[in-house]
Amino acid sequence: MSDRLGVKQDIAAIARAMLLGHTPLLEGCRWIHAIHHDLAEADRSNQDLLYVAYNADDLDDVPTGPNRAHWEPAALAEKEQKRDDHFASIKEELTKALQSLASWDAEKWNLADAFASFSEPWRPKVVATANGQDVRIVKTRGLFPWHRHESAAEVFLCWRGVFRVEFRDRVVELRPGELVTVPPGVEHRTGSDEEAEVI
Repeated sequence: MSDRLGVKQDIAAIARAMLLGHTPLLEGCRWIHAIHHDLAEADRSNQDLLYVAYNADDLDDVPTGPNRAHWEPAALAEKEQKRDDHFASIKEELTKALQSLASWDAEKWNLADAFASFSEPWRPKVVATANGQDVRIVKTRGLFPWHRHESAAEVFLCWRGVFRVEFRDRVVELRPGELVTVPPGVEHRTGSDEEAEVI
């Protein structure tokens, strides 16, 4: 499930970039077409997603790169005109579909299900983003090496088990429902004797 979360967030981010004009529509359609197969079947049947993803096929008929050298200028111009005309005809519906996909970040997620979807320790999964920051979940067992983040604070919230954050001068032990903030630039390492689940 966590991989699906990441794909949906990627699609939402691409849709927003397309709506804002930061990503060309055809390029965005190609990206969404390339990654949407990694979603769950129910998400892949979303009509807005299908509309965006499969318009990439319809719009991608113009040769690019070295392939253009094999085409007559008049034939290329005709293909490009057909593509542009098709884009103009679908632009309003495409915009509506992208607005729907861009809202995927606002969906509700069940953290227990997200944690249950993977087992490997120390492999964080992104479950949400807010103000440019990732919200990640991770399973822990053993120790993670000493490190620091020079320009960002880090918040750890224990979801299950017993998790600890070690500083050079003290150890903070967290149980479910407890959290600690590590200020920027402060060296620390994290760990748990048994498996723990942490946000």
